[in-house]
This record gives sequence, C-alpha cells and structure tokens, in this order.
Amino acid sequence: MANIIDTRSTFRLAKAPTSWIIAWGIGQSNMAGRAPNLSSVIVPEGAGLKYEHATGDLVHMVDPTGYDAGSVNKGSLGPSLCREVYEQSAGRVGLIFVNTGYTGTGILPGQEWSDSPSGADRWTPSKNKWNAAIASALSDKLNVVGSCILFSQGEYNAEQIDDSDPGVDKAAWKTAFLDLIGRARTHAGSDRIPAVILQTGQRSDGDTTGYQDIRAGQAELVRDNALVFMGHAGSRYFQERGLQFDTFHFTDEGYDEMGRSAASTILSAAMGARPGGLE
Repeated sequence: MANIIDTRSTFRLAKAPTSWIIAWGIGQSNMAGRAPNLSSVIVPEGAGLKYEHATGDLVHMVDPTGYDAGSVNKGSLGPSLCREVYEQSAGRVGLIFVNTGYTGTGILPGQEWSDSPSGADRWTPSKNKWNAAIASALSDKLNVVGSCILFSQGEYNAEQIDDSDPGVDKAAWKTAFLDLIGRARTHAGSDRIPAVILQTGQRSDGDTTGYQDIRAGQAELVRDNALVFMGHAGSRYFQERGLQFDTFHFTDEGYDEMGRSAASTILSAAMGARPGGLE
C-alpha cells in the first residue's frame, strides 16, 4: 500500500492543472483558521495556490492562510480544500484560496461585514484582497474558469441571539447574508457566482438556541436560493468526535474534513462561474 500511495503522489506532482477556480473566503475565525497544528495535508507544488497577504501574490498553498493575528502559525481548511479539488478533478483543476476571514465579526447592519460598519471594517479589506488576487491571477496568466464565495460565519451572531441583543434573530441574519453575498457578487463582477456555506457548529459546552437558529437559517438559505450551496454540515458533531479543541474552534483534522467536503461542492457549483476582471 505504501508503494501505491508513493506512486500516486509522484504522478500528481508531475501534472499541473490546466484550469483554476478562485474561492473568496469570507467569515470569522473558523474561516481564518485556528487549529493549534498546521494541516498535515500536502498540496503538490503547482496544484493549489493561496493569496499571500504580506505581498499580494499568489503562492503555493501551505498553512497558514489567514491574516488576522489569531491565525499566525495556525492550521486552516486551505490545504485540504486545494488538495481535494486537485484530486477530484484528476489533476485538471487547481484552486486559488483568498482567505479573508476575521475573528469575532458579524454580518448584520452596522457590523464588521456590513457596507456601513459602525466600528472595524472587514468588508473593505476583503474586497481589496480579492482585487489583488484577481490582478495576480491575470499577471500569472492563469486560466481561471470558475469562482465561488466560501462562507463560514455565524458564531458571533448566534451569541448575540442567546444574549437577546435587539434586532438579532434568524430572519435578520438571513437578510444580512443575502445582502453580503449580493455585494460580493457585484464586486466580483458576476451575479452567477455561487455561495458555499460551511455550516456553523455549536459551542463545546453544548448547543444553544442562537446556534440552532443560525444553522436553521443557513439550511433555509440553501433550500430557497438556487446559487447558495452547503459545503459542510457536520461541525456541530465535532466536539463529540474530538475535533473541537475549545469553545468555538476546530482541530486540524476538523478543518481538513471541512475542506474535503467543501471541495466537492465547489467543483460541481463553481466551474464556469468566471469572475470579472479577467477579460
């Protein structure tokens, strides 16, 4: 078995993707990555790329992929996402991951991901990073044929629901999600870009009404909107499976599972949904 695995790895190292999908990661710390260990998933050289926040370039995919302070030297779903897209496409498709997740952020009006935040603004930096990634893909002459918005957010607003914060409920969250995705599609230059949700999990000390409401809202959005898809729905079981290491965050094995699952959805939903800026 070891020899077979080695042979397959060597073959894949020699085969470069001919097409690329670019994924715009939006959300909170579970998007940015918080695993104590970097992912052990190895992406063959040239098979997957990440946006390098320090330089604005597209570089080989290795952890870390986030840019907030908490993601330094932390594992994320990026390596497994890229590796799985590459493998499932038999080496024909590579993934570019632009991870703009940021810790402790909300999507409701006035919050960090809104278009008019009352405090810290995470929407504008996210757009700027997307722009730089598109410019780099164009400069590198990559054959980008698809795109998606990869979304992992909900814990912040679930906590607000549990705290009975005024104006925060499932309906308001769903409205804010559709507004954010609409703005992202407009900015990316196509209303055909799919949104892929990584469903919110639950607190390590037990599930709550707020988390249940957010998960229900996410499921309803997938059910009721043609271009909203579920990429992973199992993180609510991570605590009992030993894949959650603190109140909100997951181990590298948990993120690896999320990436593998989301890759299948992305390959089926994102191919052909080319963003603007590459004309």
